[in-house]
Amino acid sequence: MPDGTHRGAERAPDQVRGWSYALPAPGELRVLRDRAELSQDDVAEHIGVSRQTIHAWESGTVSPSIETTRELLGLYRAEIAGQEVP
Repeated sequence: MPDGTHRGAERAPDQVRGWSYALPAPGELRVLRDRAELSQDDVAEHIGVSRQTIHAWESGTVSPSIETTRELLGLYRAEIAGQEVP
């Protein structure tokens, strides 16, 4: 999709400042948030967006930017391609 959103099971890796990784599939962000024991409101406040935006990202309606995805994964203490996010 031209606006940077993605759908489908396979996604090409993205490049951001030397990082190469595949964006999380819809549903994975919620699993990671749940594992981090954070609410949508907690994440929304930290990232600076609405709770509805977090819901849209988690449901796959829209995708966060690559930079925001990196921030989310850092917040969730997740890994990108086997590397811990700083």
